[in-house]
Formats: sequence, structure tokens, C-alpha cells
Amino acid sequence: MDLRGYIGLYSVLRESTTRVEDRRAFGLKYPSTLYPPLKQLSLWVAQSPHRDKAIDETIHYLHHLNLLLGIFALVMGIMTGVGLLSYSGDNPVNILYFLSMVVLLPLLTMLFAVVSMLRRAKGESLFLSLVPAFWLERVLLYFRQHTPKGLLVLRQDPEVVKWLLLSRSQMLSWLFSVGILLALLGVIVTADIAFVWSTTLQVTPEAFHQLLVWIGLGEWMTPSLGLIEQSHYFRLGEGLDSQMVAHASTLGEWWKFLAWVTLLYAIGLRGVLWLIAQWGLKRAIADATLRLVGVERVLSEMNTPQITTHAPTPEPHFSPQPAHYLQMSEALSSHYDRVLGWALDGVEIAHLNKHFGISSTESISVGGVMSLEEELAIVESSRGELLLYVKSWEPPIMDFVDFLEGLVSHAHRITLVPIGVEAEGYHPHPQALEVWARRLESLNYSKVWLKQ
Repeated sequence: MDLRGYIGLYSVLRESTTRVEDRRAFGLKYPSTLYPPLKQLSLWVAQSPHRDKAIDETIHYLHHLNLLLGIFALVMGIMTGVGLLSYSGDNPVNILYFLSMVVLLPLLTMLFAVVSMLRRAKGESLFLSLVPAFWLERVLLYFRQHTPKGLLVLRQDPEVVKWLLLSRSQMLSWLFSVGILLALLGVIVTADIAFVWSTTLQVTPEAFHQLLVWIGLGEWMTPSLGLIEQSHYFRLGEGLDSQMVAHASTLGEWWKFLAWVTLLYAIGLRGVLWLIAQWGLKRAIADATLRLVGVERVLSEMNTPQITTHAPTPEPHFSPQPAHYLQMSEALSSHYDRVLGWALDGVEIAHLNKHFGISSTESISVGGVMSLEEELAIVESSRGELLLYVKSWEPPIMDFVDFLEGLVSHAHRITLVPIGVEAEGYHPHPQALEVWARRLESLNYSKVWLKQ
């Protein structure tokens, strides 16, 4: 299951009106003995007609975002490399600056990334505030007219957000390091660079040589002790030491070691961590997929044998009689004191308000995983005329009836709007509307009106 499948499944679970029989038929066609749960869900999403166009919009957004940030990181890497290797002819290039950028800084950031991988994410933690990719994305979103709907789906699971940012940050760091390597190779080809090493600390050439052997993982790419002694720079005057000038042609040999450690740490080791982050993102999406509301029920309906019965002839006393709910509303008002959405998130409620041309003082999502205390607080603060969206294909359960009973005791008037799928203009099926009308008829609330 990838990002496209995860967002698509979220959309299909909320829009699909397939029957239990259809899901069982799908399960028989793709049995669980041959197809694991994630593969079953992927195939089910691929064959569902209720796919939201927001899926493609979100995938295109993420692709273009990664492309734009990748180009930015590569250019910044080239500019940084050129700045580190700038040589006017008066002062040589101190390799310690370059080594800090391609060895020390990558190791520190990779250590931070590994610690973040081992910790479980809990919302927008300190990790998010320290990742440059997070703030760059926020800046780019600021200039967009609206946030892609699928992006809001991803943000509902902190683990997916964490691994998505980890993967993106490793990619950008890798491209930044590639830019530094390109700058090194370009400067070496186009200019005559004199590399030296200089530090205020009391470090002997022998000790510095041992440090470079350890960093370079052996002697074969490490500069010789003689080259290290010749390139030890002391700034005691305006000019270079005469011995250093005499060996100027050999001072440029440092570039091989610098290129090697860049490949080893900033590119190679970072690339391995990038692959690990990609694997972690895939695992996080798989776990988040199985945690989506409704997935367990869908898989159960696909893989549980279904037994049905029917009578050979119609039995009139079992035939449902049409409901005659008297409080039916043909049209909606343009404004309500409060709009509520049962098991609908804020984005979906805003989209429905726009579709029906409704404005309200506030819109609130209710039901779902909301606690009893939270629902009670919403009920007690509800006054005036209310609009309540419900999914027409989901019958009114007791939790909803209890919530509606509380609203009736506080609100002046409640308009109940059963909605269908977006592809059908949110019009509910007549059979679904009949179920809601029959239930309201049995409750007999004088304040509740049903949108037909």
C-alpha cells in the first residue's frame, strides 16, 4: 500500500455505498488465502467507482513539492561547495571547513534522524519543528489557494507524517551533498586550488594523520604524512610559508580525499539512511491503513461467509410500510447558527456547506471517536437553528439517537440532512432516506425536520 492507495482508501471508505453482498463477492474473487489484507484493500480501491479527484491532486502536489525542494537543495549544495572552496590566491582553502560540512554535520543530522526513527511520533512534536523540509512545505502551502484534501488525510496519523518528513529530509540532504561534490569537482577542473589545514588547537601532523586515517577508513585514500606536514598552515604573516610555496603543486592533491569522504559519509551513508526512511514510510502507511475507521468491517465482510434466506412467496405482514414523516423540508436556509456533521471531519463539512450554499457561525464535527464529555459540551452549547449532516447509507444508531435527543432539549429547530456520495450530487438514495424518515417518525420529535 503506497500513499496513493492510502488516500484512496480513506476516500472510498467514506463515499462507497457498496452492499455487503458485493464486498463478499469481491472477497470470493480475491480470497484472503491468496491476497493479504493490504493487497485486498488495494485491489478494492482500484476497482471502486467512488475515487476522489483529490487523490491525484495530492499525489501531484507531493511530486511537485519534492521536485522543487530537490532542485533547491541541489543548488544550495553547489553554492555552499563553491563558497567553501573559494580561493582568491592570497589565502589557501582550509580543508577543516569542508570536512565539517561533509563529515561532521551529516553524522550529527543522521544521528538525530535515527533517534527520531526509534521514537514514536505524537502529533507535531519537537522533531517537526527541527526539520527544514517541514517549514519549507508550510511556506509553499501559504502561497496556495487551498490545501489538498488528501494532505489533510496524511496529517491525521503522526507516524505517517514523521516518516514522510524523514524520507523527504534525507532526500534533500542527499541532494545537497551531491551539490557539494559537484562543486568540488567543478572547482578542481576550472581552478588551481591550494588546500591546507589550520587550527588554533595544538594538533601535530602525526595526530592529524591518524584522525584522517580513521575518517577515511584506511590508508589507501588518506593523504601521506609528508603532504600533511607540507600543508600545515600557520598565519604568521601576509604571505605563505616559503616551504609551502615550494610544494604548491602537491597541495591540490587533497581533493581526492575530500571527494572520497563526501562520497562515503554525505552521499553513501546518507543514501542508506534514505532507503531506511523509505522502508519506514511504507511500513507506517501499511499500519495506518489497517487503523482506518471502517477497514476492519470491510475486511470482515469480504472474508466472512454470508448466509442469506428468502421466502418463496412475499409475506405481506413482513413488507415494510412507507413512512409518513410529516416534517419534511424541501429547501435549506442560507444560514444556520451551528452546522454539525455526524462522523464527518471539518474538511467534509466545509465542502458540504459550499455545495449547499450554507453559511454558519461555526461548524463542528461530532460522533466518531469523540468522548461522551465532548459530545455533552457540544449539546449544551447548541442553541437556535441547527443543521445536522448524516451519512444516508449509515442507519441511525443508538449513539446518534442519544445525541439527537440531547440537541432537541436545547435547540430551537434541527434540520437533518442525510447526504449521499459526491459523485451523485450528495443526493441520498430513496431507500436510505426512507430508513431515516421511519426512524424519525418513531422518535416523534417536533423540533426535528428532515431534508428530502
